[in-house]
Amino acid sequence: DSVLLSYNQQQPRNVVVQRSDDGGVTYGPNGVIAAANPRFPGPMRYIEPTGTLGNGLVYFPWDRGNQINIAFSTNRGAAGSWRNCGATTTPGTTTLFATADHDNAGNIYIVYGENAKFHTYMITTSAAKLIANCTENPETTSTLPALVPAAFTAPVQVDRDAVRSTVFQWVTA
Repeated sequence: DSVLLSYNQQQPRNVVVQRSDDGGVTYGPNGVIAAANPRFPGPMRYIEPTGTLGNGLVYFPWDRGNQINIAFSTNRGAAGSWRNCGATTTPGTTTLFATADHDNAGNIYIVYGENAKFHTYMITTSAAKLIANCTENPETTSTLPALVPAAFTAPVQVDRDAVRSTVFQWVTA
C-alpha cells in the first residue's frame, strides 16, 4: 500500500510530498512539489479508485494571500502527477488554512475563513471537474495557479452572521 507524507519546505517554500510503497516503512529520498509557495496547506485526502478514477485522487487545499487553491494527483502522488488549480479569492486574506473533504459521489467540499468579514465559506467541485479543468504543474512554476471558476461553485457562507471570527474551520462530508 502507498502512504504519502507531506511537509512544508521552508526555502524555497513548497509543500513537498514523499511516497512510500511499503506501507510507510521507507520513503524515497526525493520529494515531489505538490504546491508551490503556499502559505498554509490543509490536510491531504484520498478518493478511492472508481471507474473514472482508476488510481483514485489525492488532494489537499492550500492558501496564499487571498486565494484558495487545490493541489491534486491522479497517480497516488507520483512525481509529475500533481496539478494545481485556483479555486476562489476572498475579500481579505484567509485566516490560517483551508480544509476539505469529499462525499461518496466524489464531490469535494473546501471550507476556509477570511479576515475581511471574519466568516467561513464553502465551495465545491467534483473530481471530474478538477481533472478536466486544472492542469498547472506546481513543479514548473512558483506563481499562483490560475483561477478556474468553471470548476467551482460560488462561495457560500456556512457560519452564523453573529459570529465575528472563525479560525481552524473543519469540514466532514
